[in-house]
Amino acid sequence: MDTLSWSFGCLNMATSLAISGYGHHSKSLTDVAKLSISRASSIHQVAALGYFILNYNGTPVLPFGLLTLATFLFPGVLYYGTIKGKKVFLSRFVPFGGALHMLFWTLLIFYQK
Repeated sequence: MDTLSWSFGCLNMATSLAISGYGHHSKSLTDVAKLSISRASSIHQVAALGYFILNYNGTPVLPFGLLTLATFLFPGVLYYGTIKGKKVFLSRFVPFGGALHMLFWTLLIFYQK
């Protein structure tokens, strides 16, 4: 599972950088959409760091699952809705994804080695 956590961290960091570049250089996005992608990319990069930390903590299943769900909801759904230019059904769960990110980082207190 440690390799999985490391791989998720690398893939999430690469994805956040790619989407950040797209958001910054896209001519089709509004300024509000570009700002939204920029903020989501910042959260995404912090999430990638969370996967790296999990790798060094033995990748406990609960925090790994929590971070994966949180990252899917926020920024994943936010990226999708912003690039599509409309809110999607899952958009209502984006704040829940943010709360899961906060819960993940708080939960790491109990997984320190």
